[in-house]
Amino acid sequence: MNQTRQLTIFCGGLLEHDSERVFLRALVDHLARGATAAVVLCNFQLKGRQIDFVVATENAVALVEAKATKLPVRGEINGAWERLSPSGEWASFRNPYQQALDAKNRLRDAMAQAAPIGDFYPDGFVAMTGELPAGSTVTSGDFKVRIGSTDEVLAALGATGGSPWSLAAWQDFARSLKLTATSVDVALAAASSWAFS
Repeated sequence: MNQTRQLTIFCGGLLEHDSERVFLRALVDHLARGATAAVVLCNFQLKGRQIDFVVATENAVALVEAKATKLPVRGEINGAWERLSPSGEWASFRNPYQQALDAKNRLRDAMAQAAPIGDFYPDGFVAMTGELPAGSTVTSGDFKVRIGSTDEVLAALGATGGSPWSLAAWQDFARSLKLTATSVDVALAAASSWAFS
């Protein structure tokens, strides 16, 4: 079922974007190098919001939105972000910081409904899975949500947190959401070959 006894992956559906597949590959490698036991929830709906990843270890919980762009982008904590179109005009798109913050708060609310968590909040990240194109200017975020490269996000996982739940409790939470335990290979499979067993 899963590639190691230390890592359990639960998915709500196939990973639809290359940025999600790139991040999951990097995350699995990072966890394996550190021999870190973890439960990873990927591509699922929670309280009306699609969530890319929740990474739970014995010492940390992080919500991660994976993003990539081939065109220059600019954005801050507030307001829409903009992407430079091939025609040379800036076009607005949804602010990834706000997306991650909203998802992080929905995760916290769902956790609190499942079991007491006190004043715990998960960490929040936006992982840029490729190099930002020249001309990009984006915020690094704040203590609520940090924005950085995949390597920066992976290095920061567990640096601040704590976890109110055991890994077994995270597995139970994933099952309560009707997520399916799967292998890395299946999670990374192309849409044409996706099938839960």
